[in-house]
Amino acid sequence: MGRAMVREPAVFLFDEPLSNLDAQLRVKMRAEISMLHRKYKTTAIYVTHDQVEAMTLADRIAVMHKGKLEQVGPPLEVYNNPQTKFVASFIGTPSMNFLPVTVIPSLKAPANTVHVGFRPESTRIGESVSKFSLGKGKVSLVEPLGSTSHVHLQLGKHSIISEIKDTSLPPFDQELTLTVDEKSIFFFDADGARL
Repeated sequence: MGRAMVREPAVFLFDEPLSNLDAQLRVKMRAEISMLHRKYKTTAIYVTHDQVEAMTLADRIAVMHKGKLEQVGPPLEVYNNPQTKFVASFIGTPSMNFLPVTVIPSLKAPANTVHVGFRPESTRIGESVSKFSLGKGKVSLVEPLGSTSHVHLQLGKHSIISEIKDTSLPPFDQELTLTVDEKSIFFFDADGARL
C-alpha cells in the first residue's frame, strides 16, 4: 500500500487486503486505511466479503451476488433499506431473520409465499403493546457478547435471533413471546425482490 501511495495513483484497487490478518490487526488496519483514505482523498475500490469492512470503510457500497449487482448506495441506506433478500441477509451481523408467510389475496387467486424479514435488534423478548407478536419461541442458545446478547429462539421450524441488551439472560428451553417493531418489518417476494 505504501508503494502505491508514493506513486499517487488516480485509483486504489484493493482485493481483500485484510483477509489474512488476525481479528485485532484487522480492526487496526481498517482504521488506518480509513484515515489514509480521508487524508489522500483518492478513489478506492475495495473488494471484500467482510460486511463490517464494507460498512466501515465505504462511502458507497455495491453488493454483488452471483455476478449481478443487487444494490448500490451509502452503507446505512443499504442497511436500512435493503432492496433484495440477499442484501438484507448479507448486510448486518447477525443476519436479518426471515419467516415465510403464505398470502391468500382472495378465494379465487392462488396463494403466494413471501418472506417477512426483520433485524435481530428490532425484536424484543416479552409482551409489548406497540410491537407485532410473532408468537412464542423456545430458547435454544444464548450468546453473551458483553453489552448485548444474541438469543436464539426456535419458532416452530424456524430459528430466530433476537439481540437483547438485558443483562439477565433467559434460561435454555424457556418459552418466550417474541415481538418485532412493525416499522422494522420488510417483505420480499419469492424471487427475493423487496415488495
